Amino acid sequence: MSISTIIIFLLALQFGFLGASLPENKLTFINHDHSTIKLRPSTWKHNEGYFQFHIKVNQEDGTVITIINKNKQVFTLTVSSGKLQTSHPQKVPLNNQVVTNKWNQIKLLHNSDNNLVQLHVNGESAFSLDDQQWGIPQWDEVWLGAYRDVNSEKSNSSFIGCLKLSNHHRIPHINHLIERRGLVLDDCIDTCAVQMCQNGGTCVNNYRNVTCDCMGTGFEGVTCEKEAATYSLKKNEKIEMLKLPEVVTRSSTPSTIKSLHMRIRTSQPNGVIFQFTNLLKEAIKMELHDGILNVKVNTVRDKYSTSIGNNLHDNQWHSITLTIKSDEIQVSMDQHLKNEIFKATNGGTALAAHHKPSIVIGGADYVGCLQQIYFNGFDIIDSLLSKGKYFEAKGGKPKCEK
Repeated sequence: MSISTIIIFLLALQFGFLGASLPENKLTFINHDHSTIKLRPSTWKHNEGYFQFHIKVNQEDGTVITIINKNKQVFTLTVSSGKLQTSHPQKVPLNNQVVTNKWNQIKLLHNSDNNLVQLHVNGESAFSLDDQQWGIPQWDEVWLGAYRDVNSEKSNSSFIGCLKLSNHHRIPHINHLIERRGLVLDDCIDTCAVQMCQNGGTCVNNYRNVTCDCMGTGFEGVTCEKEAATYSLKKNEKIEMLKLPEVVTRSSTPSTIKSLHMRIRTSQPNGVIFQFTNLLKEAIKMELHDGILNVKVNTVRDKYSTSIGNNLHDNQWHSITLTIKSDEIQVSMDQHLKNEIFKATNGGTALAAHHKPSIVIGGADYVGCLQQIYFNGFDIIDSLLSKGKYFEAKGGKPKCEK
């Protein structure tokens, strides 16, 4: 039995599955396919004109709510790539980032004066639907989480996380609102209360399981319990990619570069650390110059550059993280040192991972150690040491002198 299974079992015993009462009207949705609740909107107080709840998620995709009116028209609110998206009948992306693991207020408001149904996110208007048929009294079905249309066999997967019904809807006989139940736990589950991470690792509450974020600690493993592998390079020694790992392209649709994380240790002030290029002439380049990290990112539409840190050749470990989202590029050094964000100016920051990409780590005049190199989540050093088919070293050796 896996650790995650044990955790969910213990939490189910502690909090119970959806039963006779809902503690503070909080629920945890833990299964993409089967976490679902159907409400009977006829029991809500329609004259008050809105339906409000809060969600807390840390996974990028899933359906939050599905509303079907009496004409069988469908309105959905989903989390897509970390942001909210509505569908009626066309998909409309909203600029509301909700994958923050913090509570986000969602409010559907019916304005009877102009027949608008408005969506408010954290107190700000995000979307309006100009259709009198969508007044709240006309709602026939309301689903929270997963939804499956038995007639068309279409289905929407549930979000993973917590949902809190507002105090406005704290009705003594709330069970009368629930027609169908699935894999939903009472209360908002904190899986980190059961599992603790070691060696400075950060516990991540995934609601259905626990993961430990070991980035920047120098440790790895399920609970960051073992020291991470290292690799050392001297001048003109390098690590090259032979083949793009499938996991890099599977994790993105379309295949794009999302993240790079690595730790470096060197006593030399200059040296190229990492280079990525493709046939579109998109590129990422990280290099030390006089002990300062220079980062350059070229997309098809724009160019970004920054300098970050100082005295990085002090022979101590330093963590570098590059995150590329749909409209911004974020660079951080040692987490607390600096956080640099570039906002896209020409419509996007995507870098294609599948146009004959090239990745080179080291080379030129970099001399030092490397640790925890993750490219779109793929462990490069682990692949190298296990003699996988994706990367090869031209010189260098495992382990570093302490």
